[in-house]
Amino acid sequence: MTTNEKVWSRNLVLAMLVNGFVLAAFLGQTATVPIFAHAFGASDIQVGLNAMVATLTALALRPVVGWMLDGHGRVPALLIGLVLLAAASAATAFVPGLLLLYVCSAVRGAGFAFTSTACLTLATDAIPHSRLSEGIGHYGIAGILASAAGPTVSLAVAQRYGFPALWIGSGALVALLVVLALFIRSVHDDALAVRKKDEQACAEWLAGENAPQKLVLTAPVVVPVVLNLLVFLAFGSIMTFLPLLIVDRTIVGGGLFFTVQSVATLLVRIFGNRLGERYGYRRMMLTALPAMVFAYLLIGFSANLAMLLVAAAVYGLANGVVQPLVSASLMKSTPIPQRGKANALYMAASDIGLSIGSILMGTISTLAGLGPVFYIASAFVAVQFLVVGLTRAIPGKGRKAGGTP
Repeated sequence: MTTNEKVWSRNLVLAMLVNGFVLAAFLGQTATVPIFAHAFGASDIQVGLNAMVATLTALALRPVVGWMLDGHGRVPALLIGLVLLAAASAATAFVPGLLLLYVCSAVRGAGFAFTSTACLTLATDAIPHSRLSEGIGHYGIAGILASAAGPTVSLAVAQRYGFPALWIGSGALVALLVVLALFIRSVHDDALAVRKKDEQACAEWLAGENAPQKLVLTAPVVVPVVLNLLVFLAFGSIMTFLPLLIVDRTIVGGGLFFTVQSVATLLVRIFGNRLGERYGYRRMMLTALPAMVFAYLLIGFSANLAMLLVAAAVYGLANGVVQPLVSASLMKSTPIPQRGKANALYMAASDIGLSIGSILMGTISTLAGLGPVFYIASAFVAVQFLVVGLTRAIPGKGRKAGGTP
């Protein structure tokens, strides 16, 4: 293993910046659209439908995005996504009613499908193969900061200057990111450009690293995608039902959960990203997943702020370990010419898991109460532990995915 290769590069930093600002704008709009929709007299069901339109549009387009990333280039796909996001954001300021708001949400979901998948693929292309988990962990820092800042800043802007200023400002911010995107270089895009001049050179690139003509769904590809699906099936409980549990149990200051969790995850991403490469992805995941099971169970039993914040810290640390390793496992098993499709499949699993998880947990909450929601979430994490432990699809120390020495 080559350990002196540099993780940081201009391309990685630019991909992080573009992804961070896009995510901040997207999450900020997601947090404020329900309030904006209520101004049109929308019911809670109609507000939920609006969110579902964006999610389903993104999910439906993931295969198209993957095909375009690999067949036509990472940067062109990113530019398409930025244009769609900017247009949808700015247009939302002028919508006269719910129908056109749904249209803008669909376009916003399409833009996010392109930008999020393209940025992740550009980042993984830029990270040395021997330091994938470390680099992906660093890449995720931008997302953590965006998740914390986006909704807060957007709500403040809407309250002070009004929704039209928020939408137009978000659109302008995303449009400016086009300039940054133009400075990102991709080895894959460069190889595709050669095709116009030299068919043989391009064919050699596409056949490099034994790349198949289509993404082959082997265990080292499927298992990380399944793990990501399980991650987001469980995560839906925190996003949707933790605030309800805090209110139901009158836990004063319970909102600090998200702050503590974000700080813990950030610390792991900054200081612990080399652990996967040093000790093996499989060993680190088998260490972190039981801690995540404990965190979900503790949330379900939490009766006061201290219990909840302990759960937040444990969850943040465990999640900070697991998520980059799952993504890096997939990338280690995928040749560069096929990473667009692989990342599209990976992110589609996130969309499906979050959507199904929210519906499933809502049913459980209605039938059994809020506590069992988190007990079921812990069961999903336990299944992840079994999948990692019983398969050899996740790389170990000095071992490739699939168990090959």
